[in-house]
Amino acid sequence: MLTSKLARTEDPITMHLYTGWVGTLLSALALPFVWAPLADPWLWAVLCFMGATATVGHYFLIMAYYRAPAATLTPYLYTQIAFAMLGGLLVFRMCRTRCPRPASR
Repeated sequence: MLTSKLARTEDPITMHLYTGWVGTLLSALALPFVWAPLADPWLWAVLCFMGATATVGHYFLIMAYYRAPAATLTPYLYTQIAFAMLGGLLVFRMCRTRCPRPASR
C-alpha cells in the first residue's frame, strides 16, 4: 500500500534504492543471531541469483504502481498466491492436504 502511494510522487529509482537499503539494514541487524555458514559454494550463486531476481521484480512492481492505479494491479498481484502454491507443490511437494506419494520400488 505504501508503494502505491509513494509511486505517485517519488521517482521509481529513488524508491527502489531506499527500500532496498532499508531492507538490507534491517536484515543485517538480525544476521549475527541467525547466520549459519553455507555448506556448498554453489549456494552463494543461488543466493545472488535470488537477490538479482528479487531486485528486478521489486523494480517492476514499483514501475507498475507508477503507471497504473492499485485497483488495476490487484487482480494480477493475487496470481502470485497461485504461483507460490504451484511452486511449493512442484519443488517441495507441499500442499494443503495430503499429496499423493509416488509408488515405492
